[in-house]
Amino acid sequence: MPTAKNLTYLRARNQGAVLQTLLQGNSITKQELSHRLNLTPMSISYIAGDLLEKGILFENRSAPIKKDTPGRRGVALSIAKERLLAVGVSVSRRHLRVSLVDLCGNTLKCFSHQHDGEVTKDSLTSQIINDIKELLPLAPKEHILGIGVSCIGLVDIQKKTVISTTDFYGINNWDIGEVLQKEFDMPCFVAEDMKAAGLTEHYYGTAKELRDFVYLGITYGVGAGVIADGKLLEGNRGFCGEVGHTTLHHDGIECVCGNRGCAEKYLSVSAITERFGLSDWQQFVHCCKNKHESRVVETVERELSTLIINIVNNYDCEAVIIGHEGALLPKTFFDSVNNQVNNRILARSVKSVSIIPSSLSEKIHQLNGASIVFFQLFAGFFKL
Repeated sequence: MPTAKNLTYLRARNQGAVLQTLLQGNSITKQELSHRLNLTPMSISYIAGDLLEKGILFENRSAPIKKDTPGRRGVALSIAKERLLAVGVSVSRRHLRVSLVDLCGNTLKCFSHQHDGEVTKDSLTSQIINDIKELLPLAPKEHILGIGVSCIGLVDIQKKTVISTTDFYGINNWDIGEVLQKEFDMPCFVAEDMKAAGLTEHYYGTAKELRDFVYLGITYGVGAGVIADGKLLEGNRGFCGEVGHTTLHHDGIECVCGNRGCAEKYLSVSAITERFGLSDWQQFVHCCKNKHESRVVETVERELSTLIINIVNNYDCEAVIIGHEGALLPKTFFDSVNNQVNNRILARSVKSVSIIPSSLSEKIHQLNGASIVFFQLFAGFFKL
């Protein structure tokens, strides 16, 4: 059923739109903001004035200004990065990272722990709480918007719960969002790690200028974050983008999800190294760079191209950004996949798609959790 939005929400949403535009376009004048956001100059003046008064924005008189919109030359606005912060928690198969991050993507401090021995919901929760307690004194509490948790597995965004994980100590039904929200009395949001990575790439990485793209993470699992018209595509409960469990081979390898031939069983780091008897991911990257084991490389290129073709045909994106360990693959590999995809996508006569590596490397793990919070800021959740 359609729902209406009240004036308070619309004001918060417009504030979020201004902040997101400034984040992705650096310093911009009020005239340019009005032009980009299709809001009246009066509306922009009201929003900017309010944010300037609160110290969230400042007038950046040293910033260069492009005179490409009508009206008098204005003064550029910039974000006072220290005024909007988020605590980010990133849970991967091998590491836990807990960070304090500002809106401009700077990490003030990050704790990183490698999973050793047996990991449980209780041990993870305890470590996260301890780390957050050490981070909070680093900034005034009123500057910290909330906590974002990025986690592998199937995540219910409504219940803020990690429903299940594969190959991760059997952790399931982990209500980490509610626990942290109650412990620290601040908003907490939980999302699957590849969706968070899609947001991070959009805010701080290669995709800052893109409106429609898919972040395809190749690591010890395979997953995707879909950005459509500049917004994260979540689905009803947050389950959208589980491309690692789409079928590549209908009679293929049995997957822990209960199906056969899932992409994750062929294209994850562990799947590729185990299938072809490689010592580690670096050996596969070396094979790609030096044209060794051409049969192995060609097989992976073909299977990855097939997965990407399905993604492009379904989401009509302008680019697929390959991240996590997949970003380490050489240009020759990307060129080959790019050619295969653009020769086989359904709309090949009228469009082409860019297949490019992520530029964020390890930094993405520090930013993922915070990006979930900033996504809510831009969507109008917070009333500044």
